[in-house]
Amino acid sequence: MTPSDDSALVRLGLRARNTHTGDTDHDTRISVYDGHGMLVAREAGLLSVTLARGLYTLRTERLGEMGEDRVILLDRDLEMTLSSPRRHSAMPSADTAHTHEFLQAVSMRYSRESSCEVPGALDDDPRLMVLVRATGDQDHSDSFPAGTLSLIREDGSVVTRFEPENTQRNQREGWVVFSARLHPGNYILTDIHEGRAVSLPVLLNGGWDTFVFVPFEGVPQLAASSIDMRRRGEGYDPGDRFTQEIDAALQGLGSRLNLLSDVLLKEAIFGKFRHPFHGMVGAYAHLLGGRRSERLERDILRNLWHLLEGSTDVIALLLLALEREPDGIPDSLGELDAVAGEIFGMSITDQLPLGFPPMLRSGLDSLIHASVKLPELIAPNSWLETAANASYSEGAWAVWEQVAAMPSQQKLYSVVKRALAGAGRRAVHTIYADDRINSIVGTDRGLISGIVADIARDLKDYVVHVDPSIIQGDTNVRELVLSVARAAQPRQDSPHNLCPDNRIPDWLVTLVRERCRREGKHFDPRKLARMAGVPLKSVERVMTRPSAD
Repeated sequence: MTPSDDSALVRLGLRARNTHTGDTDHDTRISVYDGHGMLVAREAGLLSVTLARGLYTLRTERLGEMGEDRVILLDRDLEMTLSSPRRHSAMPSADTAHTHEFLQAVSMRYSRESSCEVPGALDDDPRLMVLVRATGDQDHSDSFPAGTLSLIREDGSVVTRFEPENTQRNQREGWVVFSARLHPGNYILTDIHEGRAVSLPVLLNGGWDTFVFVPFEGVPQLAASSIDMRRRGEGYDPGDRFTQEIDAALQGLGSRLNLLSDVLLKEAIFGKFRHPFHGMVGAYAHLLGGRRSERLERDILRNLWHLLEGSTDVIALLLLALEREPDGIPDSLGELDAVAGEIFGMSITDQLPLGFPPMLRSGLDSLIHASVKLPELIAPNSWLETAANASYSEGAWAVWEQVAAMPSQQKLYSVVKRALAGAGRRAVHTIYADDRINSIVGTDRGLISGIVADIARDLKDYVVHVDPSIIQGDTNVRELVLSVARAAQPRQDSPHNLCPDNRIPDWLVTLVRERCRREGKHFDPRKLARMAGVPLKSVERVMTRPSAD
């Protein structure tokens, strides 16, 4: 038989099926490859092609998620239905893997009603919902998804540490949700774990509710979070197709938003009045790419500012737009305020210099870059300076890592040893790190709760939630100390849970000193700041006070 022989040809019909709705999924791209790996057909949703008999590989792709390849022997006319691949995201939308109906129900419910009331909040304040969910389909009874999380205000004061009385949760299903009305402003979702704090900035604007979805895989993965923003009271919609597409783009592209497709970009920009967060993502994609339209850009910026007044992201977008213009970044904060007044229709002088990070890493990178020409842009000893100096660059969000104020190892060992000595009637100085608990207190499990209570009482500046069931007889003192360190959180009544950390990272100190020694009087701090992606003032601090940092 030859390829021109009609008897050698058969028809292949393929349909991509959305497993949630059962409908044809036109967002799924179907590809067919021959036995040599050559592409012979590709369509979205539905595919019909006439091919020679033989072996073929079928491949599906949806929003960046690839399905498993399927090899078929095509020896007769064939009609097949292929399930659309489900993408991985913390957002419990209709197209994601490991998303059960109970997660969608929880999200829909608590995006509209509170899990607790925050003192001082008003009925017309916007809502912030944070859903922390374990990944996978197994029983999660032994996990504590929000055990190390805190939500704090810009001044560092605590809103919640996701205490049982402030949240709703299901231990077996592995989720915890906090939802409350809060004053508009900047908030920080932070995970304090083993003396380090990883933080995610969150904007809460007056006209819009904000929903944060955090995956838990041993620890909360803030860099892999998903965020949605809806008109106040509208609630979360797991079936919103465009929200799914923007979430998939953020998860897949990270800070490379210039690669956002033209179709998504246009829909995001022109749909900003319904979804200002989507409009923000579209604006970043436009300004980071090669597109240019000064009138469109100014319209976008003005409208976004009116929707999200006070947003550091919108100011970062303004600086991105100005960088593309002939005059570039302004030379002073006064000039920047004048330009903002012209475009936004109001002054931003109350926000300058900037002290709080944008939500998106593309915005943080933009502000760091602009600060090389305008060093006064970033307020000293601020959250923005902390984020700008941090060496944490995963994902699309402006997540940063810093040292947290935690009890020292020396203090923890002293506290734990005292509690064990009291229960086991042994002298503190006879207890060592490798000693097993049952060698100190015996096998009476009833003593464990008392030991945990004594430890918590002795650490009076911290809240310690250690589940006694995880402490077994063969657990040693070192492991118990580690469990306490992971569980210890500063007390709710502490005026500040976390503070900006203005220390210069060691790697930057080493880099600046090395370049200064090698280049001498030819050393260019601006060039190094651009290369390292840090504020110019951070480089200058190392130069002027090398021993202080």
